[in-house]
Amino acid sequence: MRLADNTLAKDLLLRATQAHPTHIIAHRTLAELCEQTSDFTSAAEAWETVASLSTVPEHQLEASHKAAIIWLDQAKDAGRGRAALEAAAQIDVTSQGIFERLQSIYVAAGDREALAALLESRLRSVRDPSERIELEVIRGRTLADIGDAEAAKRALAFALEASPDHADALKVFADICMREKDWSGAEQASIYTRLGELYDEHLPNPERAELAYREVLRRIPDDVTAQERLVGVYRRSGDVERAVDLQQTLLSASKTPELKRKRTIELAHVYEQAAQDAKKAEMLLETARKEFPNDVELLAALAEFYTRANRGPAVNILLERSAGDARRALSTGRFDVNLFAMLAAVAKLRNRPEAARIAEAVVAAIEGRSSDLPGAGARAADPQLDDQMAPDLLTPAFRALLRKTGEALDAAMPVDLKSMRALPLGQESEEGAAEVRELGASFGLENVEVLVSPSLGPVCMPSSSQPPQIVIGQSLLSSTDVEVRRFLIRRALKVVQARASALARSAPIDLLPLVSGYLLLFAPDWQPTAVDPNKLRDMTARLSRAKPKRLDDDVGLLALDVIGSLGNRASTLHTIVNGWGNRVALLATGDLSTGFSAIARAAGHTTGPAASGPERTTWIGRNAEARDLAVFSVSDAYADVRAKLGI
Repeated sequence: MRLADNTLAKDLLLRATQAHPTHIIAHRTLAELCEQTSDFTSAAEAWETVASLSTVPEHQLEASHKAAIIWLDQAKDAGRGRAALEAAAQIDVTSQGIFERLQSIYVAAGDREALAALLESRLRSVRDPSERIELEVIRGRTLADIGDAEAAKRALAFALEASPDHADALKVFADICMREKDWSGAEQASIYTRLGELYDEHLPNPERAELAYREVLRRIPDDVTAQERLVGVYRRSGDVERAVDLQQTLLSASKTPELKRKRTIELAHVYEQAAQDAKKAEMLLETARKEFPNDVELLAALAEFYTRANRGPAVNILLERSAGDARRALSTGRFDVNLFAMLAAVAKLRNRPEAARIAEAVVAAIEGRSSDLPGAGARAADPQLDDQMAPDLLTPAFRALLRKTGEALDAAMPVDLKSMRALPLGQESEEGAAEVRELGASFGLENVEVLVSPSLGPVCMPSSSQPPQIVIGQSLLSSTDVEVRRFLIRRALKVVQARASALARSAPIDLLPLVSGYLLLFAPDWQPTAVDPNKLRDMTARLSRAKPKRLDDDVGLLALDVIGSLGNRASTLHTIVNGWGNRVALLATGDLSTGFSAIARAAGHTTGPAASGPERTTWIGRNAEARDLAVFSVSDAYADVRAKLGI
């Protein structure tokens, strides 16, 4: 070879291999020389001999692979090349493109069994999950190419189980499904659904998307998802007639109000955006609004429709009317969480995020969910907020009269502390005393006297305003629910601050003679009606003894103003005054759920209202204080106060 006498060298190597058939170096050198001299058949045979003589797998693999390449690419002997590649694959199917080359040979030959064996061999060597998925997809495509649809489906099913949205797998599956006209079975509907999604969203092809969804409906005729997606396909492809027909079919099949509302909105969108029939869309939405006036989704849909049409005045009228209707319903005693949700929706559509946030917090509290609305803390006690925080019945004149003469009510209706076994808060409860002092100071009440009663229950009673005194039930004082306790203490302190303690703690049956005698004290020419004369006489005598010695000149006019505004509602003042305290306590804490719990505890419900559900909503609606607090929470006055305080 070094003398470049290739013929002589080849002859010598042939003699050597004949004399020593197992001499691997001689066969290897012969293979290389034959390849150099373009004797490809002899070269390939020599490499096969090297492979058979070697005991080292790596050398066997190398020799078999070289033999295969020469047979296939140089000698053009497909049969012997395939055999050599198969020998190499037995050693390592992943090496040097052996798998890909054999795969193409088997596909060309249509040899299913060999291809299946090759793929199985390749899969056994795969450890990476993502690589295995890709290989299963290749396997599925390959099997589909040779016509073995069932095996292809099995391979693709494995890939889709591991990666449900694998685009290539779905695409191959689609091709198989389109070819397999007799493929049936409800279990395949999900595959067709994903195929539809693929052609509808990822690889846009409206015709194939429609065909896929129709295949779903052929198996499950009432599949709502497929019908809804098919409407979308028709809309985007401009097939208005079929989009309208199918959406109307969905609307007719609606079995619940919520579903009917949803599909009505969708049908309106089809008319507006696909059919360009705005009048029909508006008519649909307005008709639905009349049927479901408290549905916030319909309200939003109609408002958005007007906005898209640049009909600003119509939006304003719609929102004003919706908010007004909700507030009127609440003010007349109707209690429905949807009314609060409506006010939240109106606030959002008006781009008033804080008002919407408050209303949404109210809905959350009614439903028993948490919210994160902050409170004003000590600033809630500021009397400057009374005009916005006080109930309508407590007019400015009434509040002024109480400030000037309210101690007469306390003197006429004193608390029987002895029967309550009420005692001053001891040193052992210094923490509780400090809490009351802190809260009292925020109301401008210094040195509030705190008494504790073991018989009062979880209540904080405003005992008197001059001097300021409250009575706390022992169970409330020792309660671990700090927020509920602070709420009830704040409520009582607000009443003490307003000098309305006697009104807050008197029973409704006692309020008419008490209030009548109180007003008669300052307006002696007034003739009360519908009040027991004996009770009135007794109450007037008590109040006369407690009448302040010095009165401002306007007290008589204030009393006449109160007489005119109060009418026959004196018996409601217990609830009204406590409601005022509730409002202030709510402003301080921000948490309406705490307010509900506090009102329930004070009313004797030791566990508070139900945590959620219809029972909770019913209780709130039937409890006058809880209902008033919820309605006040969505008022403009409450929103304005919060805005004024920057919370």
